[in-house]
Amino acid sequence: FTRPGIYDYYDSTQATWNMTDHRVAANKGVPLFPLSMEGIIWVQGHIDGLPATAENTIPPKDEYSQDFVAIMAGGTVGWRNTDGDTHVIKPVPGWSPPINPANVATTSVLGTANLPHGETKVITFPTPGLYYYYCPPHSSINATFHRAQGIKDGSEFPIPMEGFVLVGS
Repeated sequence: FTRPGIYDYYDSTQATWNMTDHRVAANKGVPLFPLSMEGIIWVQGHIDGLPATAENTIPPKDEYSQDFVAIMAGGTVGWRNTDGDTHVIKPVPGWSPPINPANVATTSVLGTANLPHGETKVITFPTPGLYYYYCPPHSSINATFHRAQGIKDGSEFPIPMEGFVLVGS
């Protein structure tokens, strides 16, 4: 890995690439199901050309449209909820800097059941690092591994509703 950034990987004997959602789903019957055997490698370093803002739409299902968003320090990400459900952006607990290096408040984003066109909420990320978040109503946290995992009531089960914001310097 010679360039700074995030590299996603998974074990194809334990998980499957879901072509519809472009996500990794744990195979039924594997140890720790529904936790998928997926990970990321974060190569730290300066990344040129990061935008100051990004948007991550929540489509009409229990997922964020982008798993990975990158912005520069002090930049913002807006989550636009086009689903009927209320969704949440909450930092995954149990990590220490440079993962979730600054306090980012848990934020609820109302869906179309509450507002005709849904709601958009914007969060500012002041500190460089990697922010890992999930939606508590549609995913749970595996306390041993500090990872989001899908819940049976989530429309994309076993895929968790999780994402990452990479904040560059």
